[in-house]
Amino acid sequence: MNQIFKYVFTTVISFTIIGCSHSPRKVQAEVPLIEELTLIEGQPIPKQYWATLNTPENSMLSHEKFNIKLEPLYTSALGNKCRKIGIKPKQLENKQVIYRIACEQKNNNKLDHNIASFPWVLTRDIIVQPIRINL
Repeated sequence: MNQIFKYVFTTVISFTIIGCSHSPRKVQAEVPLIEELTLIEGQPIPKQYWATLNTPENSMLSHEKFNIKLEPLYTSALGNKCRKIGIKPKQLENKQVIYRIACEQKNNNKLDHNIASFPWVLTRDIIVQPIRINL
């Protein structure tokens, strides 16, 4: 019994030493996961609202046709600044709030990174709503 234990112990230790003596091979990605220039599809938001959307402290957006509530800013998976916004038509107060996502459309052009504010886009809605939203 003692002889079997020594054999098993020696084998396990040998495999451990052999397995740990080499570093794993280095792998380098050759294909990018996403394209560098990714444009967000959607409706452009007028320039007059960009500053309000860029300011984290703002929680409301004034608009003549809609009551618009702004949720906190977050960074999307593509690195864009985004906000969830709740939109409710002023003339239809009994309707429920429609939620959409607005994102800042960054341009990968190095010269454009000096711009104070990039254009914002109201992303496409994945659920068809009976109310058309045009900001």
